[in-house]
Amino acid sequence: MTTSTRALSFLTDSAQLSEFVGDEAVATRVRIKPGVSISAAFAAADGTAAGWARLLWPEAIAKGHKSAAKAQRMGLATASRTLDDGLLLQWGSIASDPDLMAHIGRAHASGVVDPARWQVLRHNPLRRLVARSGGAVVRIHAAADTRAHELHALLSSLVPVPERLDDGADPHVSVLADAGGFDLSSPEATADQARAWHEEAGALFARLHCAKPPRDLASALSASAPSTRRTLALHARIIGHLDGDLGKRIEALADCAPEPVDAPLVPIHADASPDQVLVGSNGSVLLTDFDRARMGSAALDVASYMASAQVEQAAHFLHGYEQAGGTLPDERELLAARIHALALRLADPLREARPDWAQRITHTLTLIEEDSSCL
Repeated sequence: MTTSTRALSFLTDSAQLSEFVGDEAVATRVRIKPGVSISAAFAAADGTAAGWARLLWPEAIAKGHKSAAKAQRMGLATASRTLDDGLLLQWGSIASDPDLMAHIGRAHASGVVDPARWQVLRHNPLRRLVARSGGAVVRIHAAADTRAHELHALLSSLVPVPERLDDGADPHVSVLADAGGFDLSSPEATADQARAWHEEAGALFARLHCAKPPRDLASALSASAPSTRRTLALHARIIGHLDGDLGKRIEALADCAPEPVDAPLVPIHADASPDQVLVGSNGSVLLTDFDRARMGSAALDVASYMASAQVEQAAHFLHGYEQAGGTLPDERELLAARIHALALRLADPLREARPDWAQRITHTLTLIEEDSSCL
């Protein structure tokens, strides 16, 4: 068993993690930097997001001490302990997340968010936090996004999106109106309601793809997408540290996987799925979470939604997309785009700290291999 494997096992073992944290803790998200660190977000016994923990390799321990000192200066408590294998375990509350605490602190000082009362919706350790606070949904990112406010202004003129309430002055923080309701990943609905919502989702994506953004915004969205092969190669490097055979299998596919078919560039969501579609408390259907938005082939969004939806949901989405004027990709274009979507999500079971992550990744890898053999 490698050091990375032991570290992952430690953080995803609720009994071990709970012993150190001092209360019941279950890992809900992990982030791996091979040979540097493995970080986890964890929840309490009732499922409420509670904090973060990370294991640091010896070469990164000095950085860990610096972040602990920074937290102390901000009045935030963290704790640490050196394990028998020389790794340093650190942990703390969400507000003390090493790469988010400064941004959370500013948002708290300005009255945007209150860690004592927030409802954490998503915590990706050292990267991203989404929380309900004060009647709004607040998104806090470790990386600055200088285009977010301008992009939101364009999107709100094209498709229904949650209203943005801040002025965009802080590139790490955005404040959106709380639409309430639920997303389409697991709605409690009748068959007719589900059909209508997924058809409306298809129509909204068609409207997005038909839009012609201003030249300056199109330029801001023109960053190159990660290629399918490069994405697989990155997965192979990380997963290979945990499972050598699985890493080699991914690496082999990275050498030959087909890339998406060239197509006209249009505004795309770039992470299309049912959980990016909200049904508000007033019944309105909205698109959300445009963090990865860029110019690209419409087929990438269509295939991404289909790959993450149930068969019937995907069929309703396609019907709504076509009825609203969207041009359906041909079979070859759609298959190549599906391979790209599956590659992007290949490591999700690992990121989500699922105990059977290796089996789930193996299943998705088999799908990619089968699809690739058809092109």
